[in-house]
Amino acid sequence: MRVNVIGACNIDITALAGGPVRMHDSNPAAVRYTHGGVGRNIAHNCALLGLCPRFVSAVGSGPQGEAILTELREAGCDVSGVLVSDEYPTGSYISFIDEKGELVVAANSMAINGLIVPAVLPEGEEDSLTAFDTNIPEETIEAICAMKGVKYAEPVSGPKCVKLIPHLGAIDIIKPNVYEASELCGTDTSDEQGIIKVE
Repeated sequence: MRVNVIGACNIDITALAGGPVRMHDSNPAAVRYTHGGVGRNIAHNCALLGLCPRFVSAVGSGPQGEAILTELREAGCDVSGVLVSDEYPTGSYISFIDEKGELVVAANSMAINGLIVPAVLPEGEEDSLTAFDTNIPEETIEAICAMKGVKYAEPVSGPKCVKLIPHLGAIDIIKPNVYEASELCGTDTSDEQGIIKVE
């Protein structure tokens, strides 16, 4: 089976608080930089499983983007479908995690994903699996859902997963968390009964 992965790749900057978080103040933290992005993560893990995925994404034409592509190539990804932009920097995702391991706040800069348009998509094949995330434009999601083969959608977040609603009938596999499931189903998942109803 041919595996296509379409979605974001970016630099993740994560701050892990060293103690109770003081809002509106500077906090001691351990900061780490890693390669991330939902699409990139899926493609990398598929490569580690020996599936040789074809990855479609976009990175900036600088050392950060090249480092991401080098790592993916070495893992076994086909990155010939990744666009390299002189206009936009590689996407970035910054998160602050409290001392309990819970996300306090996050920010992203991913304008470059607007370059992932239908014209750059691979052709779907009957025996292909196409995995995609919702960091890409809605018109691209629509085009993916019209492709042949199995479609797997990664909702990413509550605000972004609503792009999937018009296309749910064309998606074979989806993996929402409770917040994303609430958005997709229009159901309150704040209690056990709501979660059971979504299931």
